[in-house]
Parts: sequence; structure tokens; C-alpha cells
Amino acid sequence: MFAQKHSPRLARAVFILLLLMYWALSMEDLTVLPLVYEDEPWQASTGKKLAAQGIFGSDLFEGYHRMEQRYYGFLPLHPFALALTFRAAGVGLFQARFESVACGLVILALTWSLAQRVYRDARVALLVIFVLLFSRGFMVSALHPTGILFLDAVRVSRYDVLPPLFGLLALHCYLNAARKNLQHWYFIAGLCAALAGFAHLYGAFFFIVLLVLMMWNRPPRLLRALGVTGLGFFAPWLFYAAYVMQDVGAWRAQTRGYGERFELWNPRWYLENMRTEVSRYSVGYLHRGELFPRPGFWILISSLSASVYALLERAALQADRRARIVVTPLVLLPVLLALLVHVKFTNYLFVVAPFAAMAVGWVFVRLWEFLGASTLRVPARALLVGLLMLVFVESAFQMIRRDQVAQTTTPYPALISRLEQFVPEGSRVAGLHTYALGWEQREYRALIVPFLLANEAVEEKSQTFTLALNAQKADYILLDARLRQFLQTTDASTRAEFERWMRSKHANKIAQVNDSSYGLFEIYQLNP
Repeated sequence: MFAQKHSPRLARAVFILLLLMYWALSMEDLTVLPLVYEDEPWQASTGKKLAAQGIFGSDLFEGYHRMEQRYYGFLPLHPFALALTFRAAGVGLFQARFESVACGLVILALTWSLAQRVYRDARVALLVIFVLLFSRGFMVSALHPTGILFLDAVRVSRYDVLPPLFGLLALHCYLNAARKNLQHWYFIAGLCAALAGFAHLYGAFFFIVLLVLMMWNRPPRLLRALGVTGLGFFAPWLFYAAYVMQDVGAWRAQTRGYGERFELWNPRWYLENMRTEVSRYSVGYLHRGELFPRPGFWILISSLSASVYALLERAALQADRRARIVVTPLVLLPVLLALLVHVKFTNYLFVVAPFAAMAVGWVFVRLWEFLGASTLRVPARALLVGLLMLVFVESAFQMIRRDQVAQTTTPYPALISRLEQFVPEGSRVAGLHTYALGWEQREYRALIVPFLLANEAVEEKSQTFTLALNAQKADYILLDARLRQFLQTTDASTRAEFERWMRSKHANKIAQVNDSSYGLFEIYQLNP
């Protein structure tokens, strides 16, 4: 887009410094903040079984439609990545989150490289990394202790980090293919888009991005390029379809509860998805006291709006193919998320973050060059630098605040250590799956399984609650604050049946742990 103006060695040195800062910020208090999220032990349970036995299953959900042998609740790429980590370093929350942080490092490297290839200016590439690491665009919450999407998302061990990783790889491969019209690169680009989908279904949106780019840029032998890309994308799904076909009944039973997320034939579903999409952008629009004093948010939103407009103009009116590389995913991915993804989880925006940062970095450098021709060049450029410093200072303040919160927060391993001392090794414990990581010398089972099996709204043929509870063969029951609240608010018959079952097992409360971060825990020993 504009000439390369930088010292390669200096640019690489600054880039490496930013990577080191990212690593230090992400590794600090990794098992402390955020508080363990329920999906982390859930997804780690499949990685654990893969690492130990080579089986894509979850002993945590043993008894729920063969989940211990064949898992269909989410796609396999993230569990496979966890399995590699667990084989190398053992099982634990630190190891699980380390995998996510390491993937974040790869995403930064891929984003830097893509920005270099598109803009040919290291200033832009460095600003892109700066925006990802220091731009606070979201509210501070239990899951987002800084409000900086990139830094917060990588601290949660979920599949959120893998769709952007493989999506960026897909675009790198597309650029390789477009440069020399090499068909094998189109195939690999489609394959990378498929792998993004194997992390989470919305990752497959990168295949649509590739198709739009190819039809917009119209390379030689377009139909062949589309076909080869499609082959690369669909081939892996055939293997997964073969895996599903080995036990279609289990697949249907395990995924039946996700029906509301895929009402594809219902027009109202799309409208509802669009109407509620604003909740994904947790910017604090209802909390004026939190929104207005946030320079990072306002600088980000204003510069992003300006850059999207400018890039669209270059892409459409000037046929700038490099601008299309950035603006196509930047516009298309949020639209597809709004239209097709029913769950409004903020971390899904991680897939858009690299392209938003590339747009913001570009518009800042363009503005810097524009101001260079002004008679007020020095004060104008000083103001621009001042805006970036405001962004950095705000993020630094949030990181200091995060460190202060961490000092008074219980590390998750310390919590589990306090709990497991009351349970003999070799025993089986049933509790909320949120607390399943760390019981390596005991068997931990998800107490949600009996509730699911007895739920007539989820199950085609429901079981009695008592029968489902007995099937877990638990020696101990772990009740936490959330599970107790669920029991208090569930229907009276289920609550009464659970209480009768506890009495029939002569449940005896042997310990009570009141943690300042995670709340009150009660441990009951069951006696047949």
C-alpha cells in the first residue's frame, strides 16, 4: 500500500520486545486470574483422556451417552492440542492455560507477518501488535480482568485461540497461492480454514472469507482455484463425518441440547441473533460511569471506523487487493457471527481482533504521514503519539489493578488442594465440572450428568433422577455455591428427590471450606 520505511533489525528487536512483554503479562498469576471457567476443566477432560489412552472421550461425563468413549459435544482440535501439552507436562490448569498462551504467541507472530506482507511497512506491523496488547475495548469482568480482549482471552483454556490461528494461516496460504497461482496453496488454505472450523464451527467462516476474496480478486482459472480450495476444506470433514457415523445415536443424544443454537430454518432465529448481538460487545454501553473515561475504547472505535471506511473505498473503488485481505475478514466475520452464532460470548470476537488491529495500525500510520505535510506537523504528531500513550497508560493501569486483585485471589490449585485433603486417594467424587482439574489421585465425575439424564426436555428417553445418581457410584459429593443455588432454584420435585437420595445414602457432611474467591464448599461422604 505504501513504501517500506523501517530498519529491519530495529523493527524485529521491538517486535521481540513486545512478544516478551506479552509472555510476561500472560504468564503472571496464570492459575489465579481469571477464576477457573466451567469450560476449562470440561475441555481439559477430553485432552486428558486423549493423552492417557488415545481415546477422544471424557471420563468426567461418564455415563452420558458414551461420552467416556466417544465425545461429540465439541470439535476435536483443541482437545488434541491439550493432549500434546498434557503428554509433555502433565495435567493441570497451568498446563491447560499455557497451551492457550502459547497459541496466542503464534497468533501475534502470524499477525505481524501478515501485516508485513500486506502493508510492507514495519511501523504498521508494530502498531498492530501494540493495539492487540494494549487497547482496552471491553469492560472489566470476572472473565476479563483487564478488558483487553487479546490478553484476557488467552488466559482461558478454551478453543477460542485456535480459529484465528488457523484463519491467519489460511490467509497466508491464500497470499502464496495468489502470488503465483499455485494450486496446492489454495488446497492448503482450504485445509487451514477447515482446521479453524475443527476448533469451533465459527472458524469455518474463514472458508467463506477465502471464497469472497477469490471471487473478488478473480485469479486465473478461478473455478479451478475455488474447487481446489473447497477440496481442501471439505476433505477433513468427511473424516469427521465417518467418525460420527460410527455411533450416530450417541452423536444425536450428546448434541440434542444444542438445538436452539442451530434453528437454521427459522427466520426469527436470525432476527433474534442480530437483535442480541450487541451483548457480545461488552463495552459497558449501559454503564456510563465506566464507558466515558476510557480513552482506549474511544480511540479504538473512532480509528477503526475511519479505517474500515478507507479500506472499503480502496478495496472497492481502487481495486486494491491488499486492502481486501484486511477488510474482507474484518467486515465479513462480525456479520457472520451476528447472523449465525446464537451464543453471544465475547471471546468469540478473538477471531476478528487481528484484522481490527491491522486496520487501526494502518490508519494511524496513514494519519502520521498526512500530518507530516501540515504546517502544524510537530504538535499534530505529538498529539497522535499522546493518544497512543493514553491507550498504553489506561492498559497499564488495568494490569496493575489486575495484579492487585490477584494478590487477594485464591489460586485454583490451592483451592483444590484444600478440598482434596478430605477425600482419600482412589475415591470417586461427584461435583460441579468447574472444579474437576487437579483431582489426579481421585476420580472426579460431573454431577450435572444425572440432572441431564433425568431432564425430559433434553432426553428422548429420560431416566429417573435417583437411578442416574446411583449410576455415578460416587463416594463423596462436593457441593459448591453455584450447585447449591441451582438446587434451590430448580423444580421442587427434583430438589426433593435429591434430598431423599442423599438421606438414603446416609450422606454425612465431613468438611466445609469457605473460600474468599470461590465461595462455600461442602463435602459429603456417602455410605451405601
